[in-house]
Amino acid sequence: MNWKEKTLCLVPRFLADLYRYNPHTAAVEILKRLLTGIVNYNATTKYFCAPCPTDTARFKEQYIAIYKERTHMNTTANDAISLLIKDHREVKEMFKKYEGLTDRSIVSKKKLADQICQALTVHAEVEEQIFYPAVREAIKDDDLMDESLVEHAAAKELIAEIENMNPEEDLYDAKVTVLSEQIDHHVEEEEKEMFPQVQKAGLDLVELGKKMKALKKELEIDVS
Repeated sequence: MNWKEKTLCLVPRFLADLYRYNPHTAAVEILKRLLTGIVNYNATTKYFCAPCPTDTARFKEQYIAIYKERTHMNTTANDAISLLIKDHREVKEMFKKYEGLTDRSIVSKKKLADQICQALTVHAEVEEQIFYPAVREAIKDDDLMDESLVEHAAAKELIAEIENMNPEEDLYDAKVTVLSEQIDHHVEEEEKEMFPQVQKAGLDLVELGKKMKALKKELEIDVS
């Protein structure tokens, strides 16, 4: 178990949630800084933890202050980036479940693949209608944004093919696998290249997140 995993075990819940939602941000750097000061390493349990229960409030206050200073953003789980990362993780889990299904699980495969396609369709639409336009204006990186749209278009083609096929057909599993690989690549670029730029751009990510959440709810009703 590495130091980050140990930290997630006993450090207050807010810190674990923040790390899970924003692993690409300055959170790791901040964690290291905090671990040298207001967090102790317990040699007996071999875990990192707050020095004592009464220090939890101080720990939280100092962490939030440093985090805001470094990232210039709200740390709420409802900001735009947190919502997108949550979608990323949920879709990844669905792909993992699909990989675990056998060739005999025809009905389950079709149901899960359709759920994946619907989730990705909604996610892409939310990004294209709300997130990407705001980000393009804020970070001034047209190449990165154009590449993201091209990747969306490629994924949509595969999604349409999968939705119009049945698991018994040739290349069905292959198409789902390729879609998973495309999404992994797209997610990595967003989380490692785009999102860090967005966090420094001064966008109101909480307000943006509200708009994205509302649109997502509408789109989910439409596709259901």
